[in-house]
Amino acid sequence: MLARLANSVVGFWKHWYVDGFIYAWDKLRGTIYSLDRSFAVRITLRHFFEPLWGDYSVIGRIIGPFIRIARIIFGGVLYLLAACLWAILVLIWLSVPLALLISIFNFRK
Repeated sequence: MLARLANSVVGFWKHWYVDGFIYAWDKLRGTIYSLDRSFAVRITLRHFFEPLWGDYSVIGRIIGPFIRIARIIFGGVLYLLAACLWAILVLIWLSVPLALLISIFNFRK
């Protein structure tokens, strides 16, 4: 019976921290990939020196890099905001069991 209790306690901590972190990491990756489908920062970086929309005119070659730079900066800021929000939420989520344990032990005093 004690072995089952110990196994349940260890299983909870593994599930909460290891499995939960892997799940949260997958959600972050999915969010970044979803943002990349909208803002296409990777594709923009890959084709940075190519004319935008196949416009090989002088104006197209001048305007293209400015539009690509703006797209890269805007998308990069959104990726950074998503990662920061994810980090804050994960830190809060990771601290919940420890905060509950601390509050239980401080309540007894």
